[in-house]
Amino acid sequence: MISKQRVRDSSLAIQSILEAQPEMVWGSKDLEVLLAKTKNEWGSGNTVQDANILALLADRRILRTTVVDYNRGTTLLYVSPNAHRAEIGLAVRRGSYLAYFTALHLWDLTKTIPKLFQTNLEQFKKRQGEKPELEQLNVDKSFARPMRQSSEFAEFEFTETKYRAQFLSGIKTERLGVTTVQIGGRELPVTDVERTLIDALVRPIYCGGVDEVLHAFQKAKDRCSVKRTLSYLKKMDFIYPYHQLLGFYLERAGYPAKELEQIEKIQTSIDFYLTYEMREKNYSKKWKVYYPAELD
Repeated sequence: MISKQRVRDSSLAIQSILEAQPEMVWGSKDLEVLLAKTKNEWGSGNTVQDANILALLADRRILRTTVVDYNRGTTLLYVSPNAHRAEIGLAVRRGSYLAYFTALHLWDLTKTIPKLFQTNLEQFKKRQGEKPELEQLNVDKSFARPMRQSSEFAEFEFTETKYRAQFLSGIKTERLGVTTVQIGGRELPVTDVERTLIDALVRPIYCGGVDEVLHAFQKAKDRCSVKRTLSYLKKMDFIYPYHQLLGFYLERAGYPAKELEQIEKIQTSIDFYLTYEMREKNYSKKWKVYYPAELD
């Protein structure tokens, strides 16, 4: 058994070790492994699989504790006081990154403030084989129905404030367009402007709707590389012709006609949809896209 006095004498050393780590949020097992690997630095000389250590770190405010409740269960996390709340959501699913409406907001591309933050964890496998040939009837049926949405949410409390997160599982892209952004002195993984705009046009419901997406394209006009966006879109290799939506948004947002030429050259035979389950819609002959009538 490790005495509390002995660990208290080592608390400053433990704090230095924790502050040197890239992570700021740990599960109890992860924390025990880290302390075991560094036990010579903080000098207990004993086993670290003892609740006294973790309890003392919490008591001395070296770490905070938070309980995360989500669909798959409940987990206790230990959080550095220097952590950002978004890191808690990222820690629940290691390897995820901030995306969708959260990313739009972080890049200052939204009209409203999101009520939750979203993380994306890529699927393990890419689609196998050739893309199936699209049939107009099947496209029409798919977009006449509501979009399937993730039901994975988490709730937790941090610094006496309650937060909510949504966990999304996107296609495997090898983290295409994922960069970092500084939030509260922390560098956190997030999709860049171009990748975020693609995610938004593909899943507008996760980003506040088509009006918010159009606003994002307008605000990003001086920061968005159309060439890079189209390159990302090609690499993501969607079954649906999302380049038609890209052209529609870019034109509506006032991007130079010359930048749209490369998209216009892509051949398509499908009439596509800006979003799902539209009641009143208009049609763009140029982009072969049905869109909500309220955008006119």
